[in-house]
Amino acid sequence: MEEDLAQICRWADKVDCAPVPAEWVPGAEGAERSRLAALGGAIGQGLPDGWQSHLSHLPEVLAWLSYEVDAPMDVVQAAQRILGSDSTHSWTALLYTWAVAPQNRRRLGTFFTASREVDWMLDTWSRLHGAPGSVVDIGAGVGAFTFRAANLWPDTPISAIDVNPVTLGLLAAQSLARFETTRKVQLIQEDFVDWAPTEWSKLPASALLLGNPPYTRMQLLPQADREAWRAVAGHLVGNRASLAAYILALGLTAIRKSDGVCLLLPAQWLESDYASGIRGWLWNATNRRIDLHLFGADLFQGAQVDAVALVVGPEQSQTQPLVASASGLVGNLVYQDEVDRSAAPPHNWRSMFQPARPDDPTSGTSLGQFVVVRRGVATGSNRFFVLDKERVVSLGIDREYLRPLIGRLRDFPGDTITKDQVERVGRYLLTVSAQKLHSPEVERYLMSGQLMGAAESYLSMRRAVWSDLTAEVLIPDVVIGPASKGAFRVIENHAAATITNNLYGLTWRSGLDDSSRALILQWLRSNVGQKSLRRASRTHNGGLQKIEPAALSALPLPESLLKRIVVPTP
Repeated sequence: MEEDLAQICRWADKVDCAPVPAEWVPGAEGAERSRLAALGGAIGQGLPDGWQSHLSHLPEVLAWLSYEVDAPMDVVQAAQRILGSDSTHSWTALLYTWAVAPQNRRRLGTFFTASREVDWMLDTWSRLHGAPGSVVDIGAGVGAFTFRAANLWPDTPISAIDVNPVTLGLLAAQSLARFETTRKVQLIQEDFVDWAPTEWSKLPASALLLGNPPYTRMQLLPQADREAWRAVAGHLVGNRASLAAYILALGLTAIRKSDGVCLLLPAQWLESDYASGIRGWLWNATNRRIDLHLFGADLFQGAQVDAVALVVGPEQSQTQPLVASASGLVGNLVYQDEVDRSAAPPHNWRSMFQPARPDDPTSGTSLGQFVVVRRGVATGSNRFFVLDKERVVSLGIDREYLRPLIGRLRDFPGDTITKDQVERVGRYLLTVSAQKLHSPEVERYLMSGQLMGAAESYLSMRRAVWSDLTAEVLIPDVVIGPASKGAFRVIENHAAATITNNLYGLTWRSGLDDSSRALILQWLRSNVGQKSLRRASRTHNGGLQKIEPAALSALPLPESLLKRIVVPTP
């Protein structure tokens, strides 16, 4: 793709092409607008026949992709390959950032989000709140959030909004080049601040405001516009707010009880006076779960700002937590804690991301009083007993002989594993009861296992029937990865899946209510809990820390946690 990108840029830099109108891309210089015009013509030449009918409602996008330029076939084909690649949005973003310098993109606030942050935000929303009823991608750009949302939630209608006809055209061209239609993804060329007051209420229920709003500074916004937006947004922001803060305020004002917000924002609003109204709204929305995740200042190419992901869930009948977390330079979680909203809100919300308080005194009570800690099943031959989806189909093995399997935690990015996620990963443990075997396909596979030596492993030979794992299968409530160079993963097993012995399973003891379980999990994931896990671990070469089941069961709990949970009766 690098050569395709270079080929297109070399050609567009030399071709003589009338520039796109200045009002399309405010801030871009004449030469930059000529490059954009050449790109539009070349991309349009490579689109499938009849593409114009899909974009008739977007006259400026249609005009950009119809620019009169005679692009050579090798350039057109290079553009087709970029548009059709699986990671298209990153390559098309590079096309735009090559054409328009960073300082000239500030007027529209056009800076593109890396896939790591997009994945974190959508996976977090999906893990906590499930699939939304509809999605509005604000400042859609070249489609980083739009395409990821379309893949994650295939049945959810998406509105992709952007004022820039060039970036919206790149998004449209990707969709058309990959033989997608605009049936589910509706492209809208309009300012969100003008669109939302009349159109948000028409969306299907459980709408999600998603994306990376334009990072346009206050100095570049007309005074009349700022005053009008403040009035519409209920004066949640002051007159010195950036465009992203206005959009956030407008979104919070517009969302209904079932709606939510998942935005990546410049972190200035965490401490600026102009956003005190926003912070007050979030602090008092105690029936909505609020998640704040701070990323580093190297997030956007050409923009030295640190950014925070804000996730505002739908209203619930019970009080919800406010959780603050932060990641390091390589994306690993370095801090997470729940903020107490019963007190007065802090003036500066950056304090939420500071290192935790000194450890609480331990209570003398261990984790093992609340959970049973066990390794997963040791099969003796994972090569035989662990099957992927394709192998299951080729062998013709019926699902009654298979248990959904969590084999590697890196396959599951969040704090909860669902049945749908396990099914997408598609790994299974062969679990055959000798008394219930009535499948010729399974019998043939067992015979092949004997031929390959699976029946002769030490663990297989210890069983009454070498292939019968039914008495050993563990379906834990919580799964923990036993080794880490960063944070130990603590994941709820909502999929009722089994695990192999490379993972540990925690099963709740009887008598412990849901609230107490949630508090224990929150503490294990917190900065203080992670410190306790690291102290109980052994350090191996390369800084890898490994905790054993006995040490995990003996992990002491702090007094402050024990006061909040219900101790089960022995």
